[in-house]
Amino acid sequence: MQNAETIWLTLPLPRHHRQPIPPNPPEAFPVRAKPERPWRQRCRCDLEFRVRSLQKARTRGRLADTGWEPAAVYAHLARLEDTAAMAGVPVHRVSAGNLRADALDPAHRFASMPLHVRNSSGAKGMIRRQCTREYKLDPIRRKVREVYEAAGRRPVEQWLGISLDEIGRMRTSDVRYITHRYPLVEQRMTRWDCQRWLDTHGWNSVPKSSCIGCPFHSDRQWRELRDNAPQEFADAVEFDRAIRSGHVQPDGKVQLLGEAYLHHTLVPLDEADLSTPEDRGQLNLFENDCQSGVCGL
Repeated sequence: MQNAETIWLTLPLPRHHRQPIPPNPPEAFPVRAKPERPWRQRCRCDLEFRVRSLQKARTRGRLADTGWEPAAVYAHLARLEDTAAMAGVPVHRVSAGNLRADALDPAHRFASMPLHVRNSSGAKGMIRRQCTREYKLDPIRRKVREVYEAAGRRPVEQWLGISLDEIGRMRTSDVRYITHRYPLVEQRMTRWDCQRWLDTHGWNSVPKSSCIGCPFHSDRQWRELRDNAPQEFADAVEFDRAIRSGHVQPDGKVQLLGEAYLHHTLVPLDEADLSTPEDRGQLNLFENDCQSGVCGL
């Protein structure tokens, strides 16, 4: 797009409209391997493409900070910002506040995080997720709009890090001044292609971006947090205790009719069973030293 203000995003976009697969792309980055890592890593790959191949373009980066990411993510973002700065690519961090603090603030609306809930009748459920839009999508859209206005309302081309194996997540923009573009899909790059490309260019360790106390964490993610970042896990345990009954109002009433938890089993996080099947005595048939190939039959 000519005379366009190009915006790079690190977020999955809202599910508005499907977008068709683009035509045969140029083979500027012919890398093929096996799929691995989460979506945020493809966005790192996307930024590296932008920094290395479009240094002369009117390019800007946008990073939405929820205020509750792991320390490893903030360290990685600092490296990304340094890399972008060397190429003359400005990166803007935007924020709608600290998600953790807001969730514990009686003056703030409570039902933003997708907490696991047991109501007074014993039924289980999950609060509708609103935090992604409130703390990521909306702040970035506001910044994009600000840049759009400052640039004389020139069209915005927004690059998103959706890889080929997630092609079903492609969407057209819901506003007329933004056009979405998917460079990883155009290059036919899968998750593992991105991992290979990152490894080749010195980005061997890419942490997954998600809030420390995200209720969507799997047991594996909780274990990794507990074992590798005990202070952050302790922070999540403290938060889990604090949100059990929602906000307490000045009149003594609570906003939540039931109990909320971070872990899907609806028990306190520090009491949740995070053990692996092997820890519970299940034989792992795939890691044993079996040369015949029939040990598990």
